[in-house]
Amino acid sequence: MSAEEIKSLSKLPMELQERLLREMSNSANGNEDRFINIEIDGIIYIIPIAVSNLIDSLVFQIGELHEIRHNKGN
Repeated sequence: MSAEEIKSLSKLPMELQERLLREMSNSANGNEDRFINIEIDGIIYIIPIAVSNLIDSLVFQIGELHEIRHNKGN
């Protein structure tokens, strides 16, 4: 993990940071093929943990953008 990746990770909520680090640790131990269930509109999908982490990160970034946009409007 590069210094820039660690720096960007520090901007995430602590709970998400811990989860990502835990999952990265599991990947380093050969468990990268782990999956998680997510439910969208009543349908359950089985997706890789890495995809779930990407979704969480994108949702957080969108929230940050909305907050920045809201603050600029005031």
